[in-house]
Amino acid sequence: SGENHGLKGLHILLVDDNAINRKVAKKILEKHDLKVETAIHGRDAVNKAGAGNYHAILMDLQMPVMDGFTAARKILMDYPDIPIIALTANVLESDRQQAQNSGMVDFLEKPIREESLLKSLQLHARPAEEQREEISFEL
Repeated sequence: SGENHGLKGLHILLVDDNAINRKVAKKILEKHDLKVETAIHGRDAVNKAGAGNYHAILMDLQMPVMDGFTAARKILMDYPDIPIIALTANVLESDRQQAQNSGMVDFLEKPIREESLLKSLQLHARPAEEQREEISFEL
């Protein structure tokens, strides 16, 4: 659907240990012309966050090696302006609270619904224009 949602070209890091969840979310995002990279657990996400210049990170909460809460806190220590959106199958009030305490900006239920995902990114993602400004006049 080619409606202009202002998300085209955004660079997203998608963090989920479940391959099917990654595939579903990636498909939704790529359909709307977002660039997606994936990480399979929290430590993987922390390693990728710095290099990627991401406009937003979608972070599963329950993962092996390092959970989403810990990963979010570590990433935000170094990159406080990256919006991190929590993804979770179990919507417990305690999880929501912990996600907020970890600095996450929003909380989405899995299975992911396209509409809520896009809406959340519109609200929270850093704008794509940011890095384009310095190169636009060379075109």
